[in-house]
Amino acid sequence: NGTWSWNSTTTTYTFTPSQDAASLSAQEIVDCLLGNNATISGSINTNGRSGNVNVITSRTGGTQAGNVTISSAITATTTSTSQLTFTISAAGSITVNSSSAINFLPTGGNGSGTTRPGTSVSFTAGTSISVAFAITTSGNVQGNNTLGGAGGSISLSAGTNINISANLTSNGCNGSGTGNGGNGGAISIVGPSGVTLSGSLSANGGNGNTNGGNGGNVTINDGATTVTTGGGSNDGQTSASVITANGGTGST
Repeated sequence: NGTWSWNSTTTTYTFTPSQDAASLSAQEIVDCLLGNNATISGSINTNGRSGNVNVITSRTGGTQAGNVTISSAITATTTSTSQLTFTISAAGSITVNSSSAINFLPTGGNGSGTTRPGTSVSFTAGTSISVAFAITTSGNVQGNNTLGGAGGSISLSAGTNINISANLTSNGCNGSGTGNGGNGGAISIVGPSGVTLSGSLSANGGNGNTNGGNGGNVTINDGATTVTTGGGSNDGQTSASVITANGGTGST
């Protein structure tokens, strides 16, 4: 229900809908991020070419609001040494359903010493954003005596309100052996009409042998003037925790 394009300058795959009520498989998003040997929407082969992913809702002749619903899990165990970004730009709302985890933790384990940053997530909606399942963008590391990967950033920017009932995690990875800790990714939440938060936010820096990673900045911008209760549009932080701490030092 749409077409992909590839921009070699920005190394970005962009999906544009070709009809109302368009659908996009989670696997095609994963294929783009990982550079799998796959032909997406019958036109572009992603083999060996991992890249950023940009999903937009606007199209000429469209008659719908431009809402996006993520209804299945998206898991991309990346091997890129460059930080990738998964972006959704919706004219309407963005909803992450309660069965639809987004997990962008990179490959780790044994092997040559390689720092692997987490993939960033950037959601921009014309109306509301609702996140009912975890988003993880933490970094990782492969091999010994290596800098831990930085966490990818998480940016949620709504035109109206934001409701987050699941955990957002953008931790930096612990360094391996004599390696230093990776920095935590920034978390930004912007809801001009209100923010309701019952999930935990974690943007910790990783532990390191000499230097721990820096904790990521956490920003919550709520423009509403009236506080709600009981699942309203502006309940504020109702439970869970917000943690951003620098990593420790010492043998890892």
